[in-house]
Amino acid sequence: MFDWHVHDFDELCLVTEGSTRIGHDGQFCNAPPDTLFLFRRGERHGYWNAPRQQPVLWVLHFESDAMTYRAIPELIVQPAKDRIWHLTGDEVDIFKGFFQKIIAENVGRRADHAEAESSWIRLLLLSVRRWQRKNLCAPLLTSRVAAGDVGRMAQIINAYTGNAQGLISALRQDISNYDSLRHAFRKSTGASPTQYWSALRFQRAKTMLLETDQSVKEIAARTGFARQHEFTRAFRRLFGTSPTRWRLNPVS
Repeated sequence: MFDWHVHDFDELCLVTEGSTRIGHDGQFCNAPPDTLFLFRRGERHGYWNAPRQQPVLWVLHFESDAMTYRAIPELIVQPAKDRIWHLTGDEVDIFKGFFQKIIAENVGRRADHAEAESSWIRLLLLSVRRWQRKNLCAPLLTSRVAAGDVGRMAQIINAYTGNAQGLISALRQDISNYDSLRHAFRKSTGASPTQYWSALRFQRAKTMLLETDQSVKEIAARTGFARQHEFTRAFRRLFGTSPTRWRLNPVS
């Protein structure tokens, strides 16, 4: 537990392995696993766990200046409620990779470590902006009403690898008030559950195309397509090119 506090530097906090309750800019938010927060300097925030909650918090403090946010000014002007995101599993792994590099520079104190650490931080922030711009992560509902259920719905959708009809059945099975909550979900994320799921699966596919050497067939299977040609056809319809060509020239 970290009660309400402020500090004179910025903070990125990723919640994994469990949920927690976070105060952000004077409001409370139930944060499920894989929720990312960006707190700006001077913003009041805190963390409170219930007795059985044991989340892992990946907390990164950094001093920001004009250079830090030069390429990503929108992260400065956003209100606090728009600096809360739910990450996919691939995004969480990328965040952890940057985190480990930053900590290694800080601990190792090698030559030019300060410049290297600043560069990794800027790259991490640039990744957050890129995920946001491409809808790789969607803002969570920050009001107290239904916040935990919306986060739970996002978790289910993120983990689901079947078809659209099966997704609705899975949501109805796990969330008792699905019919009413889906409206809150749309208000929070700007998309219906199936639209959100469709965006996530293709964005996850793009990440795998760029950052792994898996075949298109393997990526199709991992994103819930029974056949490679179905994945290729859907990918071409959305992005105007095949997955193989996009991998060579990721233009969108």
